[in-house]
Amino acid sequence: MSRGRRLVEALAAVAARYSPEDQRRKLALLADLQRYAIGDAGTLLRLHETLCFLQAYPDDPTILELVDGALAGFPALAGLIGLHHFVRVGGVEVDLSGTRVALMVAGLGVIVAADVTRRGLKRFRVSRPKPLALVPKLKRPPRRGIFVVFEGVEGSGKGTQIRLAKEWLESEGTDVLVTREPGGTQVGERLRDLLLGHDMGHIEPRTEALLFAASRAQHVASVIRPALAEGKVVICDRYIDSSVAYQGWGRGLGEQDVLTLNVWATQGLFPDLVLLLHVEPEDGLLRSLEEPDRIEMESGDFHAKVSNAYLKIAEEHPERFVVIDSSGPPEEVHERVKEAMRRVLKEREEDERGGRDA
Repeated sequence: MSRGRRLVEALAAVAARYSPEDQRRKLALLADLQRYAIGDAGTLLRLHETLCFLQAYPDDPTILELVDGALAGFPALAGLIGLHHFVRVGGVEVDLSGTRVALMVAGLGVIVAADVTRRGLKRFRVSRPKPLALVPKLKRPPRRGIFVVFEGVEGSGKGTQIRLAKEWLESEGTDVLVTREPGGTQVGERLRDLLLGHDMGHIEPRTEALLFAASRAQHVASVIRPALAEGKVVICDRYIDSSVAYQGWGRGLGEQDVLTLNVWATQGLFPDLVLLLHVEPEDGLLRSLEEPDRIEMESGDFHAKVSNAYLKIAEEHPERFVVIDSSGPPEEVHERVKEAMRRVLKEREEDERGGRDA
């Protein structure tokens, strides 16, 4: 008995043995029928493609009807034509037996099934994977407070200037909140220990960037935004530009990728003023009296990259950056800090006055 004849009889057996409701068992037996086509690579491929399609849509009523019709119709078609039906084509006699015709019809069915599959994939967007987008939905509610960030390399004097700025603002009757990054929240302080501690060993740059962004997301949502909504002046030791300088440039991850990640994490919250306290990195490291953390222990080349990155970012964003030479006495640096902050405070007062008059 020919292989094709055995295939048709097996299909007939499946159709006779199982009802349309028992579709899954039919599919399992149909998979076993591939062995009958081992000698015919084309038939094997068509059967395999058809099975993949059927298994992808096992409960689709339209597909169930197609399978039921095929299982019942192929044996009937083969029996109607008979075992041998000779046709002369171009002087050559071709045996178009019932089994061969049934297999040809099956091939056409495969083509139809493939077209239905393609349309289905297009409809459900499976054939065109959609890339992950970090384009944020910016959350910018009305803000009454002012957000000021101090940036700079290690030993630039941020801690001293933040303390002096807080004392000055409070003496002027301003409500001030001082916070830091990474940190500022319980989650952030835990992440700070992970990021800056020496016992963690090597941390992959992308892992480092993601951990900083995670700390920042929690910080903004639970501390910074609520304080701004209350009308406070928020002073933060480091923010987004630190990640851009340290991970984007120092670690080589790229400015745009790190910036996009952090804009997403903070929902687009940028400071009103960034005070970049500039000092040569080697001088800053010599100034520091505390035990260096994991990042401070990086090479001189790394810190030079970070310092240059800060200056480049400041040059590109003069509307929010003020660069202050912090190599001089703290009192002189503080005077320049007050000058920059007075300008922002005055602009905010004028904006609020204009809003009330409108």
